[in-house]
Amino acid sequence: MLWRSIFSLSTHSVSSNNNLYYTGVPSASNVIYYDGGAAFQGMLAYKLIAAPRDSNSVYETATPFISTVPTASNFLHIDPSQYTLVRGNGINIPGISDDFDADIRQGNAGYAGSASAPDIGADEFNLCIPPAAPVSLSALSDYVICGPNGGTTSLTALGNGTINWYSTAIGGSLIASGNSFTTPFITSNTVFYAATTTSCSSNRTPFNVVVLPKPSVSIMSPTNTICEGTSISLIASGDAATYTWTQNGSNATAIVISPTATTVYSVTAAAAYGCTNTASQQIVVNASPSITVSAETNSVICKGEIARLKASGAHTYTWTANSLLANSYSVQAMPAINTTYTVAGTDANGCVGTGTIQQKVNTCTGIRENAGSSLQVLVYPNPTNGAFTVELNNGLNKTLELFDLTGRTIMTSTSDDNSFAINIDQFPTGVYYLKVRSNNTVEIVKVVKQ
Repeated sequence: MLWRSIFSLSTHSVSSNNNLYYTGVPSASNVIYYDGGAAFQGMLAYKLIAAPRDSNSVYETATPFISTVPTASNFLHIDPSQYTLVRGNGINIPGISDDFDADIRQGNAGYAGSASAPDIGADEFNLCIPPAAPVSLSALSDYVICGPNGGTTSLTALGNGTINWYSTAIGGSLIASGNSFTTPFITSNTVFYAATTTSCSSNRTPFNVVVLPKPSVSIMSPTNTICEGTSISLIASGDAATYTWTQNGSNATAIVISPTATTVYSVTAAAAYGCTNTASQQIVVNASPSITVSAETNSVICKGEIARLKASGAHTYTWTANSLLANSYSVQAMPAINTTYTVAGTDANGCVGTGTIQQKVNTCTGIRENAGSSLQVLVYPNPTNGAFTVELNNGLNKTLELFDLTGRTIMTSTSDDNSFAINIDQFPTGVYYLKVRSNNTVEIVKVVKQ
């Protein structure tokens, strides 16, 4: 740079050249040269009156000094990241091969820069226009580590050069290089910085790493044990933004399931910031009991006879035909026609299985025909107040059974007499059936007690 304190050019060497002139923004008070009468603000006007001096000299309104404080360590050093006419517009001075930092000047042995001529002034430097700062490849503004105890994550940056990673925005030591950087284990929010580096470095891009909790999630169900063939609702509960069930991919909060075997159901909860958590619930499926139904009497009975049926395989039982019949493992019935009986058995887990049996009924007409005649049983008085006589004059052994309307046997008797008395005073009024069996023939007589 050139500064003059006298008006005349007579003391300004005619060989002076390759200088940098600076006055700030040209104005009436900011001029390149003043001869005592005229002021020269522009470089071209000055060169016309100063020729042959300064034909290769330059002028700029602002030179990017790092510091102009004489006591600073970088006093009069040029910022290499800023464009300036100082760069490559100087000439070598015989006997001077380096600058005030001992950096070799262009044109001298050992020079390692890229300029085509020395720099003007005391600082020989390499101009470097910083590349663009790197950009994050994350879709989110922050990188997230999930979980209260912290962890690590991978940061990825893209830039036109080598990506260098730092823990500070300015200065500090290089901690990694490359487009991807795996952080150390961190337990709290931390900022890392990346710079694109060519021959110089870009500004540093911050990469925010935040430690966030996983969303809470649980599965609610009315029970964790069901019976085969039944359904149950599962409800995902928590503070997540979305839920996804593993078994069917449903995003509904509640699902209805009907498993055929014991199954573990899982749901993944996702927070808006990306953290996930999973809950699981085992649903135990109990098999239905296998109900076995059999007839204690013959599978074919005569009309008016009692059928005894029983069931096994469960703890409690409910029998039905056309209507509720009984709640017991065994029942007696007196069907008039072929009838199918269904029994529902409940086991200790509350699961229900069913079984059926058909009780066939024969009119037994053929039996009487084979015997030659009917028994011709006489019952009197009928209706009765309690006592009545049964008469069968065949001189053979006779078996008598008296049933109520439920098929329950309330009285039995065996006799060889042709006539015998029966008393049912102890039983309530109603309809009863007297079955008389003799000589391989059966006859049923309805008895009415008044």
